[in-house]
Amino acid sequence: MRNEFTAIIERDEDWYIAFCPEIPGANGQGKTQEEARGSLAEAIALILEDRREEGLWRIKDEIDRVLAKHYGFTDEELASITNYDIKYRMGLDDKT
Repeated sequence: MRNEFTAIIERDEDWYIAFCPEIPGANGQGKTQEEARGSLAEAIALILEDRREEGLWRIKDEIDRVLAKHYGFTDEELASITNYDIKYRMGLDDKT
């Protein structure tokens, strides 16, 4: 899957500053336009990974609630289900 985002790159004296309007907080800088674009790409990747992780924890919280309410799972049993387990089951892990 390929994501495309807008990169706005401006020159500020000796530096190039880059930001992405679609992703708040995503910005980069460099001595060249290429460095600024690369720095921005790294920032976007980190932000998206963080959002994926955050989303997985929200899913896990909802799953825990349903398992406890409808299936009687205890807190101890729920604690043994890890974020990695969820990522693995969703096909998002990078380990084989």
